Amino acid sequence: MTDIKTTLQAVIDQTLAADLNPIKNFLFSNPSEPLIATGSGGAETAGEFAALLYGARGGVATSVSPYTLNSYSDAALKTAKVLLISKGGHNNDIVFATRRALEVNPEKTASINFSDSDRNEARKLFLKAGSDKSFVVPMKNVHDGFVSTGTSLSYFSIFTKIFQPDVDLEKYKTLPEVPFTLCLNDGSPLSPAEFKPVRSYIILHGSWGRPVANNLEGKLVECGLASAGVYDYRNYCHGRFIFTSNHLKDSAVIL
Repeated sequence: MTDIKTTLQAVIDQTLAADLNPIKNFLFSNPSEPLIATGSGGAETAGEFAALLYGARGGVATSVSPYTLNSYSDAALKTAKVLLISKGGHNNDIVFATRRALEVNPEKTASINFSDSDRNEARKLFLKAGSDKSFVVPMKNVHDGFVSTGTSLSYFSIFTKIFQPDVDLEKYKTLPEVPFTLCLNDGSPLSPAEFKPVRSYIILHGSWGRPVANNLEGKLVECGLASAGVYDYRNYCHGRFIFTSNHLKDSAVIL
């Protein structure tokens, strides 16, 4: 928990100090054009968040994996702005997607990374193409661990500041004493130890909670803690509840 607190404070301080106007200009220009956002690894849910915020401004946006982006036709890619999101710009999937997007639609393709080191192959492709839309937001002292917690926090903070510039990020630097509630359906409190038998988590979300829900699912599965399913709570009644009712002793619901 100490590392998370340190990371959260570092993320917000650096977000507030960063010049995000070049990214904002790319996202806010020509708002009638659709946006395709793609994130690599720990930045995948950041793409989802960016797409949601873009849609809230009246635009049309979707978030896809780098390989799904690569499956789109040239004609489809030419109709939209393409935003490529990753921490270091060196994973094969984001490099391949960057190469494809720059070949097909260089004028409307941008990337965001946290480092301009020599390992950033995606940035090299932008420089080679003569594009100035490879944006680097320096993020230091951000602890990722195996499940990319720091990267996720950083991008959520950055996109919040871009789309909601008046938001008070400072208040999020301190975690609440009790960040979540553990209880039975009737509200009776439970201890963390009582969740040890849980083998499956059902994560329910509303529209704005989808990126967080998908991020949490990734944490649970990639750590090998338990299997997890992510569902819009408004669709849960369409048969999804049957699994839960058949596994009352070894499943739990996260709202």
